[in-house]
Amino acid sequence: MVKINEEEKKIEIEEEEIYRNKIGDCFNGVSRVFLKPVVAGALDFGSIHLLKTNIAFEKMDQGLVKMDQGLLKIDEGLLKIDKGLEIMNHTKNSFDLAVGCVAVCTLTYVRSTLKMIDISPNMSVRDFPNEDLRSRKIEAVNAAVRAKAHCIIHLESYEENSLLGDYPGYS
Repeated sequence: MVKINEEEKKIEIEEEEIYRNKIGDCFNGVSRVFLKPVVAGALDFGSIHLLKTNIAFEKMDQGLVKMDQGLLKIDEGLLKIDKGLEIMNHTKNSFDLAVGCVAVCTLTYVRSTLKMIDISPNMSVRDFPNEDLRSRKIEAVNAAVRAKAHCIIHLESYEENSLLGDYPGYS
């Protein structure tokens, strides 16, 4: 039994290292966020929000979320976030960075399904008309789910005077 567990752990570590190498630099060194692949179709969720006050997370739709020393575990540990996630330490305009991260993550994993959505890794919230941003992001999330791609993490700072005013986020 112990032998099997050790073997599984070794495989998991190897997979995570491969994945880290794949995604580690796609955020241009601003925030190193490492995601683990999610079993296709296992989760169908709207978004995970980063609250800038205490880096707490909330889960929409399905499943449970537990904070464990900075690691986020959803359901059976299908998704992990590296505990080096401290966006507020890296940028003054965290909302712009957050939207940029969403664009990078989306573009990286569902590029083939997003030809109709003009998103580039260097875009910020200012590059989208206010009334168009929400629909574009929802389209991107839906495309990712359809493609059974890796989960998309939405990092959004909740600022009272954000560029989108009363932007409601995802429910």
